[in-house]
Amino acid sequence: MIYHHLYKKFAKKDCVRAGIIGAGAYGTAIVTQDPHTPLLRVIAVADISRAAAQGAYVKAGIAADTVAYAATAVEAEALIAQGKRIYTDRPEIVADIKEVDVVCESTGSAEASVRFALDAIRNGKHVAMITKDCDATVGPILKKMATEAGVVYTPVDGDQHGLLIQFTNGPSRLA
Repeated sequence: MIYHHLYKKFAKKDCVRAGIIGAGAYGTAIVTQDPHTPLLRVIAVADISRAAAQGAYVKAGIAADTVAYAATAVEAEALIAQGKRIYTDRPEIVADIKEVDVVCESTGSAEASVRFALDAIRNGKHVAMITKDCDATVGPILKKMATEAGVVYTPVDGDQHGLLIQFTNGPSRLA
């Protein structure tokens, strides 16, 4: 993809380390792209279901001996320092993990996503907002807060039907 050329030209880091909150279909899809996406490493997956968080790594084909459970940010940091990826049923710790560069929020809960996004911004983490209800209601406020904190807040494109229409018909046909 053309993105790889842009990354090579403009990348400020060798690798972006992502923390995923919410291991449903969208969050798990991000994890499954890790082995195929240069410059991306998912180092933390959190879900209120421990099995779902761990299962995202399984679905991605990531070796079980490279994955470990962590209940706290301190435990997670120690495991990551040993080369492990972590999963947890404590989503609130992801923004506190020093090694995480970007928090991908995909809980689907507007209330929870606001909390996790605020925690990420306060901890100097970029936010990729997947929960559309959150972005639709307070996205501009989170964007302003992130900009003031020197980090990026961005909604993501995904499986929205409007995108399919946009790409199928093109802007000129919609007018």
